[in-house]
Amino acid sequence: MKDCVIIGGGPAGLTAALYLARFLHSVTVFDARGGRARMIPKTHNFAPFPDGISGPDLLDRMQSHAERYGAVIETCTVEAVERQDDGFCVTTDRGSETARYVIFAAGVVNHRPPPARPRS
Repeated sequence: MKDCVIIGGGPAGLTAALYLARFLHSVTVFDARGGRARMIPKTHNFAPFPDGISGPDLLDRMQSHAERYGAVIETCTVEAVERQDDGFCVTTDRGSETARYVIFAAGVVNHRPPPARPRS
């Protein structure tokens, strides 16, 4: 049983994974890799990058940092979370994992309107 499963591999989920792993907790991040941060061409919202950094580069660095301390990152889609006696069972499209705690850091999804049709 893991200490924690994190649902979402964006900046929030990876930050949580880093801190948990640094404090020697076993943690798995389930990431569907469909978040908005991955679509950002360049962000200036992170202090260590005064010239900006692309979303994919930022996520890759954050993932590498968390993995350095022992976090496990899995690319999959979470299908269900169920309470068990002493924790939770998280079921994905690739299997399941049990954990004492679950952090939901799935972020938001853009719902873009359909393209406008030209008027006749």
